[in-house]
Amino acid sequence: MKVKKIIHITLLVLFFFRGVFELMGFYPRMVNFIALALVAILFGTTLLRKKKRLPYFFTFLALGVVCIISGPILNGTSLTSAFFFFRQLLLLQYMYLVIIVNEPDDDIIRTVYNTVLILFIIQIPANFIKYILVGTSERYIGTMSVAQGSLTAVFTMFAIAILFSKYLYTKDKKLILYMFLFLMFNAIGIKRATLFYLPIIMFIISIYYMKIINLRPVIIIRSVVLFGIMSFAVTYFIVRTNPSLNKEGKVGGSFDLNYVTEYIQQYNQERGLNLNQYGATIMSRPQALSYMYGYLLRQDMDTILFGEGAGKLSVTNVPEGVTPLSYYYGISYGGRMGIVWIFIQVGFIGAIIFLYLLVKMLIYTLKFKPVTYHNLAFLGIWMVVILDLLTYSPTFINYFVINGTFFLYFGLFYRDKAMKHNFLSNINSSIHLKLT
Repeated sequence: MKVKKIIHITLLVLFFFRGVFELMGFYPRMVNFIALALVAILFGTTLLRKKKRLPYFFTFLALGVVCIISGPILNGTSLTSAFFFFRQLLLLQYMYLVIIVNEPDDDIIRTVYNTVLILFIIQIPANFIKYILVGTSERYIGTMSVAQGSLTAVFTMFAIAILFSKYLYTKDKKLILYMFLFLMFNAIGIKRATLFYLPIIMFIISIYYMKIINLRPVIIIRSVVLFGIMSFAVTYFIVRTNPSLNKEGKVGGSFDLNYVTEYIQQYNQERGLNLNQYGATIMSRPQALSYMYGYLLRQDMDTILFGEGAGKLSVTNVPEGVTPLSYYYGISYGGRMGIVWIFIQVGFIGAIIFLYLLVKMLIYTLKFKPVTYHNLAFLGIWMVVILDLLTYSPTFINYFVINGTFFLYFGLFYRDKAMKHNFLSNINSSIHLKLT
């Protein structure tokens, strides 16, 4: 059992310290290869069990079949390209899900759970060290990455969704401090997206919380007021700490919503008018999504249904320093949303199957009994994933710290029900919700 714990901890450290390893000269592929080998070892021992649980296996299998049809059969891409696309999209995190739901030892699961919590918390001091060394910057996201600044926003929202859910049940004021620290994490990474997405996520969590328990009108009013205060506090903090959102252009600038509105309008108008160094139009996200939607609808039915080939958008297929979207489609930045990446390569069918899997996971979790803050927290991180996937970035697709944690969390629900365990409800059992 000790060996299993070591493998799990090593695997998680590899992903959460990926940025550190990159700074040390290790290529991401090297880290991914080692991590894949460790997952394969754990997965292999899982398959040796007499009774195995494979959550949503046929959905998983269907997506694999679509990748083969889309790639080698219809578009002539190699099986290797299709495999690496599938590995990035679902294979690694699904294998880890199977490992978790079939692990009989609660002690190992507790080690995994606590390790993830510790690695999340470590990101806060890591980003403060970054601030001391390089100041505010999109690069160097905690210990997790040296680039891809969108990870800062998604990671912040991921953490706050869980903390806010727990706060609704416990009213523990220390959780407000933790949320503030993760907002500082976001401020150091100078990300604006949290200003818009986080209030939406907190609103959805609050509505569901009030729905599942029998709240008196006075408590509902108090909850609405609390949500309003916290939403304003989040907005106020982000505007004042993000240099691009205040007129002084500095951390600690003024709070002026008129300036924020004008900045956003101007930001979106300027996108689409400029070309980057590779000749690709710099579009806003809505512009890029509309552009790609129109492009795909002009293709033949095979392409609409199955895409242009699983693995086509691999960086290995384009010149170094050029993004695949710039190289093939002449757009940059704004077209990075995960759903665009999926739709282009495996079409409408592949995208629908993937989204169907995520919806099934949410439904399973919301129906899970007994209800604790974990149900609420999963709804929160699910909202983060969907907003990121459909409107923001490829972070959920690219980073195991996000997609792996998401599948791990779901696996805890599935494991408890399948094995008739109470691992989740026993965590901080004092905050267990008694439905009325």
